[in-house]
Order: sequence, then structure tokens, then C-alpha cells
Amino acid sequence: MTMPADLSTRDRLIQAAISIIETEGEAGVRVDQVAALAGFTKPVLYAHFADKDVVIVHAPSLRYRRSLESASQGVIAAISNVKLKDEFDARLEEAIASFADPESRHQRGVRSEVMGSSVSRPDLRDAVVLANRVYISGLAAEVDIEDRESSEWVNITMFSVRQLLGLSA
Repeated sequence: MTMPADLSTRDRLIQAAISIIETEGEAGVRVDQVAALAGFTKPVLYAHFADKDVVIVHAPSLRYRRSLESASQGVIAAISNVKLKDEFDARLEEAIASFADPESRHQRGVRSEVMGSSVSRPDLRDAVVLANRVYISGLAAEVDIEDRESSEWVNITMFSVRQLLGLSA
């Protein structure tokens, strides 16, 4: 695996862990393998992370955030600058239809995998919840419907978006 030269040591280690997780799963992550793949030794890894579990929280957390960023691009592009509810509904429906493409399915799989792993890892669960809040806040910031009578409609719509994207609370 080739690492971009501009990555920090910590980011190289996390990216190496992500690569291993994506090919072998979390059970396949070994400290010496992560360090070697990143081009470092184990002491360098331990200078940045207390233990393997810390690496296994940071790597999936980054995978999750990247997956959300990927999902958000199409949705935000679709709902930006929409002023009328009917137009919002139509654009959101188009964006949701794109979720069936292979890359979107893969990204939902990543989110599902990380959420499953977070059940037994409170630190990872907290990172997932934070990422979801940031993501939903970003979507909500793009919604500026002039004809809505209450925030209830937007809340229901945003809840629906979360469900369609496979997001937790």
C-alpha cells in the first residue's frame, strides 16, 4: 500500500489500520502489521496510541466519517438552495434514488459494520454519535424552506434521511 507523503505519522498509522480492517476485519489488526504497513516500528505506533484498542477506535471512526461525507455530498447538493417544500421533496427523492448504486451500498455497509462494532466499544459508539450529529446538523443547515409552517415537517424529513442512510441516533 502506498501512503500519501503528506500524511502525518498518526494519520499514516490510522490509514494502515483501515487498510487492514477493510481486508481482514478488526480481528486481523496486529500492532506490528499496522506499524510495518505505515512504514514505522511498533514503538512509533505506541508513541501515538496507548494500545491496539485505541487504534481500533480511531480507524473505524475515520471510516465512518468518510462514509458520511460521501453520502452527504449528493444529499447536500440536492437540497441546497431549495426554498419550496415540493421542490425539496422532489430533489430529496432524486438523491435517495442514487443510494442504490454500488458505491452507496458499499458506504452503507461500512456504516453498518462500524455501528455493529461500536456496540461493544463505548469510545467508538461516542464517535459514531458525534459524527451523526455533525452530519445531520450539516444537512439541517442546508434546509431553508420558506413555506414550512412548523419545524415538525423538517424534523420528520431529517429523521427519514437518517433512516435511509442507515444512521444511528
